[in-house]
This record gives sequence, structure tokens and C-alpha cells, in this order.
Amino acid sequence: MHAVDAGHAPGLMPGWRTSMGGHFRCRRCGHDDGWSFDMTVSEIRRGLPCPTCNARKEGP
Repeated sequence: MHAVDAGHAPGLMPGWRTSMGGHFRCRRCGHDDGWSFDMTVSEIRRGLPCPTCNARKEGP
């Protein structure tokens, strides 16, 4: 999934390294993952794997 928006959280939560985050959406299936925070700029640019497109297909 690619970031469609990026920004900062209002503040740091306990255990976070950074307040940076991104809103991620899959271009293939349209899955919207919403906002994810505690990410570096490189992680946001790299994107996240889509749970819908990467789900295991169970065979018979």
C-alpha cells in the first residue's frame, strides 16, 4: 500500500520513536488502512504490505 497522505500525530505516545505517520491505501484492491504512526520517512515512502492482496488463499 502506498501513502496517500503523511503528517505528524498531535504528540508522542509512550514507546514511540517519532510522531511521523502516513495514511495508506492499496492501489490494486482499494483497501484503506487508515493512519499508521511511529514511522520514519523511509518507512512511509516504502509503504506497507496490503493485508487483502497478501492474504493466504486456502485451498480445498
